[in-house]
Amino acid sequence: MLEKSKMSATLFKGVDGSVISQKSAFKEVAINVSRIMKIDSKNVIDSLERREKANNTALVQGLAIPHIILKKNFSPWFYVFKSNKCIADWYCLDDSKVKILICIVVPKKVNQQEDNFKEIRHVINKLAEDDVVSRISKTETVKQVIDILES
Repeated sequence: MLEKSKMSATLFKGVDGSVISQKSAFKEVAINVSRIMKIDSKNVIDSLERREKANNTALVQGLAIPHIILKKNFSPWFYVFKSNKCIADWYCLDDSKVKILICIVVPKKVNQQEDNFKEIRHVINKLAEDDVVSRISKTETVKQVIDILES
């Protein structure tokens, strides 16, 4: 198990916002991720849409885990977006509407030996735990989501 102090300070970035559609959520995420990665936001939107078309990334209790796969070499990380409104056209497996996106931002070729990749796996395993998902679904801010994921 990774200790909080061992979690990379750059593993999580995110912002609170207000969107009502999947398209506007993807646009908001793309604008912010593209600024961080210094790439065109169209690359981010294309990746989000391609992955979503292949398989819905919405889980349960308002939580989705979209993937952003980029043709660039970098350490993987998470971008967290929390809407203060339900996303009207994006349903989870339990018929709740998505409010929280925990986006996995990864390069097309991942080095599985990299420390960040091990931390990413640890976080993904946490997201498979019902109590963690339940706690995340009750959060009001991105900071609270990240605090849960780092604990």
